[in-house]
Amino acid sequence: MRPEWLVDVPPDLARAWCVLPRPEGRRALVVASRGSTAARSAKTGGVSRRFASALPGGSRATQRGGGEGGFCILDCVFHEPDATYYVLDTLAWNGVSLYDCAAEMRAAWTHAKLGHPETAECPEAGAANANTNAFRFAPLPVYDADAAGIRNAYDAAAVPFQRDGLLFLAKDGAYELGVTPLAALWKDARCSRFFLEENPGAADPERQRVVLSLDAETGDVVTGDAAPVALARLPLEYVAPEDGGAAPPGGGLRDGALVKFALGDGGLAFSEDGGVLGADLVYEGLANQKRGHGADAMTKILFQYNARRNPITVEELCDAAEEQTRAEQHARARESAGRAELFASLP
Repeated sequence: MRPEWLVDVPPDLARAWCVLPRPEGRRALVVASRGSTAARSAKTGGVSRRFASALPGGSRATQRGGGEGGFCILDCVFHEPDATYYVLDTLAWNGVSLYDCAAEMRAAWTHAKLGHPETAECPEAGAANANTNAFRFAPLPVYDADAAGIRNAYDAAAVPFQRDGLLFLAKDGAYELGVTPLAALWKDARCSRFFLEENPGAADPERQRVVLSLDAETGDVVTGDAAPVALARLPLEYVAPEDGGAAPPGGGLRDGALVKFALGDGGLAFSEDGGVLGADLVYEGLANQKRGHGADAMTKILFQYNARRNPITVEELCDAAEEQTRAEQHARARESAGRAELFASLP
């Protein structure tokens, strides 16, 4: 599951969302099964390492019988400095699937299994042991996304790892594969070293770059969303003909090719309702065609665009959450007063 980028504050942020500090590191899907544990790259799906773990099914000592009954699937970030897999989400535990459970329930499950060593069901997974648990597994603190919770997640002193932004999850959302609006990522310069994506070695490293996909039928270069957004149209001399006709000089770009652009001084063009109509793009060549996530999503482009101009600050997030909380409290007070008045009027 990949988050969208937080470009608008949800109107129900304080009530319906939770927030957790995201560790800096490599995203990995950890699968413990048949007496072994494999960490798979979230970008490529390839196995980055195999090892023994204390997770159910993750070693010979924790394997349940000879089948696949006792297995675990954890969505993690591997934090190199302390050799720890920090668990973003639990998808399966000891053979029990949690994909369709609410995020709030999955977080509670994770803490029940891997939380405090005195109360956790699997405390052995929290301590590294060369023979039985090669790497530590640790749950992340999860807070309600009210003002106090956002401040707690934002507090660097509250966590033992280098942070890479805050991750917001819809409390009642299931675990969805691919990019989902049920999760949102937010960063600033204080809680992430990668707040602005830069290009070291370029003449203008701070200028925003975008990777888009070519629609050869129209010549449009589009975002990687489920409903792609066209930001510009390439001249026909860039596009390879699909009917086998004479190719332009250099062979032309094929359908689906990933193309890298710098965002020109004209920036993005917006409609009156805030939609993106197009962009001033400067062609820089082909991007890595094996890029795990394909073309950039629209929310990523917007977040990086706003980050260079008018970013959403943590103060704005907290203020919005406080305002939502006050509004809900007033609504409940009015509702309660209305019920009291109704009951008082009854004979």
